[in-house]
Amino acid sequence: MRSVYIPTNSGELHCCVMGEGAPLLLLHGNGESSSIFQYHMAFFSQYYTVIALDTRGHGYSDRGTTKLNFEQFAQDVRLVLDYLHIERTNIIGFSDGGNTALLFAEYYPKRVHALIVVGANIKAEGMKSWELQKVKWMFNFLQYIEMIYPTIQLKKEIVDLMFHQINNTLFDLKNIQAPTLIMAGENDVIKQSHTELIARQINDHQLRIMPKADHFFMLKQPDIFNSVALSFLKKY
Repeated sequence: MRSVYIPTNSGELHCCVMGEGAPLLLLHGNGESSSIFQYHMAFFSQYYTVIALDTRGHGYSDRGTTKLNFEQFAQDVRLVLDYLHIERTNIIGFSDGGNTALLFAEYYPKRVHALIVVGANIKAEGMKSWELQKVKWMFNFLQYIEMIYPTIQLKKEIVDLMFHQINNTLFDLKNIQAPTLIMAGENDVIKQSHTELIARQINDHQLRIMPKADHFFMLKQPDIFNSVALSFLKKY
């Protein structure tokens, strides 16, 4: 595995690269880093060149000078692909990484070969009510203590991705052309009706709800997820 640092106009984006073959981009969730994909990288690198990106403001990637938002994350994906001279890629996006993957596939449909999205949402209200209330409480708490501890700003922005920023993002999923597998756990923090709503808006989609699984099933049960994901990707 090798680390690659990709320059932006306000810092660097970090990604880990492993394997050979067609590209497969991995996008992690809120407050995480590419390190969550250690088992997935080891598996998929047998078949693909795997690129696991640290989202801006996460892991070893710089925050930059703009407030964290999904439009910027989608442009960061384009920057990474351009830097690595990748015209089209497969993408697996988990949680907030799934939101970014959907937006990128919407903006740049010809640059996505196949797409797998796990536990994504396109509105804050797509979360179950208790989870959304927890996010709102955390945001308000961080906003309050930021007046005392300004260094908490980045943490507040990361939480806000699940609140105001997702609601300020305009998704038009009908533009997505890539075959797409939409996945979620039966006991996900995302409402199943919302996951189904996302799937219905994508022309070429498959929907899979994993029984007895929660939001983090792909991390808790990587062998099962990897098998399902590889079976889907190998069709295209």
